[in-house]
Amino acid sequence: GVTTVQYGPGAENAFGAVAQTQADASPVLYLPTGYPRDERSVVPNFDASLNLKHITKSAETVMSVGRIPQMMQNAFAQLRNGKPGVVMMETPKDVLAEDLADGDYNYASPRRSAAQPDPQDMAELLDSLLAARNPVIVAGQGVFYARACGELKELAELLQVPVMTTLNAKSAFPENHALA
Repeated sequence: GVTTVQYGPGAENAFGAVAQTQADASPVLYLPTGYPRDERSVVPNFDASLNLKHITKSAETVMSVGRIPQMMQNAFAQLRNGKPGVVMMETPKDVLAEDLADGDYNYASPRRSAAQPDPQDMAELLDSLLAARNPVIVAGQGVFYARACGELKELAELLQVPVMTTLNAKSAFPENHALA
């Protein structure tokens, strides 16, 4: 997802939603407007990149319009790779008013790199699951990201292991299924 808010109260009031989105590991590009560059350090102005850096995957401020293409490419690379989360790019109001010179826009879509589990780790996980006296599969939102809802159901039925889902994985496993 992508969202934007106005500087000041908009960015402040979005704090809770950003924190929840990050906790849910949802890939969101958050583009708050910022105070003009010469007003960033004026108290009580809210500096979104400073205040949200600990609750986002990344929090950067665009200090020059010429950096926008490179920073957007970096933001999308972070959104497409690694653990999903909020990538924030605050753009001061005066930077938004500047023009990007022709030829300065050289954006290339980043490649996605998907981490693969080690086959030995998967074998050990399966052995542990099979050896458990009362196994339960706790499925999270990653089932959706992996497009593996069918495989989850197939595994549960094959092993006859009950499945519970996190709130963010609701509907990844049929709630009316005998193993739900």
